[in-house]
Amino acid sequence: RGAGVQSRPGERSEMELRFSPRGLEVLSLAGFRAERPESRQICTEDLLAALLEAGGVPQSVLRVIFGVEPRLIALRQPSADPLEFTREALRALEFAVEEHTRLGRLPGMDPGITPAHLMLGLCRTKSGQRSLGWLGLSPQEVRLEVLEVLAYMP
Repeated sequence: RGAGVQSRPGERSEMELRFSPRGLEVLSLAGFRAERPESRQICTEDLLAALLEAGGVPQSVLRVIFGVEPRLIALRQPSADPLEFTREALRALEFAVEEHTRLGRLPGMDPGITPAHLMLGLCRTKSGQRSLGWLGLSPQEVRLEVLEVLAYMP
């Protein structure tokens, strides 16, 4: 279950209750990506790569509007040791919660924090802004495009 999303059998963790199924998929993909020998932490770059891989609004905005090609993520089975989020990745999750509170349930989407909320949260962190900058993208432009796409959803 990557990304430290662990609970007792039959129970859902607080994180699972707050995130939509697609949001949890992004966190799981980020956890799988973070399974590398040099680090046992999920960073904002892992979240960004997972958003590119998982599909949905963030992938559409980054691929179609900005022409970013997703990197292939080699999925591996997570280890028994839970991964931790870096301080900046946790901040991105906190910002995603704020975005969810501000925007509420997005039209046509599952309740809970979605990949779109995660992308908006990532755009607000220094590390996320730096990662987008490496791709030649302005975090402000990415944020505006995500919000614009969401405004046109049924």
